[in-house]
Amino acid sequence: MLALDSILALFLLGVMIMGVMVYRKLSIIKDGHAELARLVDDLNQAVNNAQQSVGGIKVAAIEAEGELQGTINKARAMVDELSLMTEVGDNLANRLEAGSSPSPKSPKGKKTKLEEQSKQQKDIMAALKEAR
Repeated sequence: MLALDSILALFLLGVMIMGVMVYRKLSIIKDGHAELARLVDDLNQAVNNAQQSVGGIKVAAIEAEGELQGTINKARAMVDELSLMTEVGDNLANRLEAGSSPSPKSPKGKKTKLEEQSKQQKDIMAALKEAR
């Protein structure tokens, strides 16, 4: 009986050692699980931050687009104005060129075509100055 009790005691001692080993491995797994949960939380936070950053970039892009569109509109208006001014300058140069050559005098009270164009150009220039 003593032999049977000692065999049982050895088995119990082996089971206890195995239980301690299993407990240690389970605590390692539990620690790993907690660390994995922490990493998942960190990853979620990083994803949320990235989404907020992308939203901020979209807002900034929309604002920049609005500012650029305003600048483009101003530039187009300036191009139109400069085209008109160039046309007026060309007409004026043509008039000056035509004025340097002898031309028949117009009857009193009647305006020549050149004078009418000059008045139109003055009106256009006055309108441009008022538009500014």
